[in-house]
Amino acid sequence: MLQHLSYLGIKLTDNDIVLFFARYADSQNLSYSQFSDAFLPTDGYFCRLLISKRLTYSQQCSNLHTFSDPTIHMYLSLFESIISVERAAESIK
Repeated sequence: MLQHLSYLGIKLTDNDIVLFFARYADSQNLSYSQFSDAFLPTDGYFCRLLISKRLTYSQQCSNLHTFSDPTIHMYLSLFESIISVERAAESIK
């Protein structure tokens, strides 16, 4: 996992992964739905807004370009923010 994230430009430590798993996984395995929960809003109003959005798909979608570059950048920034919050929460404990 660290190698794949490093390839995308995210530098994490083993401890970062442990913190993420401790928060979102219920075992040593992280399911897709558990991973997705990390990106969903916790506020009910905003969660309903997100869930009610219609999905739109590109007619031509290759494995190499599933997301546009701006979308990839936003997801990576969000993931880095999640890790940053987990680090901050751990430092408070």
